[in-house]
Amino acid sequence: MIEVTTEVLNSAGLNTVLAQIVAEEFRTTVDRIKIVSGDTAMVPYDFAAVSSRCTFYTGNAVLRACRDAKRQIFDIASGILKINPAELGIKEGIVYAPAYPGKSIPIGDLFAGPTREVALKGGEISGRDYFTSPVIFPDPETGRSEKQVAYYVYPAHAVEVAVNTENR
Repeated sequence: MIEVTTEVLNSAGLNTVLAQIVAEEFRTTVDRIKIVSGDTAMVPYDFAAVSSRCTFYTGNAVLRACRDAKRQIFDIASGILKINPAELGIKEGIVYAPAYPGKSIPIGDLFAGPTREVALKGGEISGRDYFTSPVIFPDPETGRSEKQVAYYVYPAHAVEVAVNTENR
């Protein structure tokens, strides 16, 4: 089971899309992914869950954290398999070397198997990263910018006015 803790509460299917991102990166099924949302008393302020902002920002942060976790897994597995970490892949809970058939190890063995490398080095793999998009502030004279934000909100307002010209 892969557990992902996010700082964003489930919004418009965010937990589903995050699980899909993790499953794709680890080449496994969504049912093996558990998303845990942060507590609003413990997480930083967020501007809003608008447009596809949550998917864009949180999704990219989760993807980068997955890659960090995989790097840690590959570093440990490479020592056991005696293969360069760059030559390793992961699929369905198995770390393997595509160029070397038969060279593989279940991820679980890194924690509790005969090697127990993770347990001996602290007990867990914790992928961490973040994602932010640069803001290009508008020109103070024109108010124009190449890109102020990486997402947009399209609000709409309507007003219907009736004027009674008979009764003044």
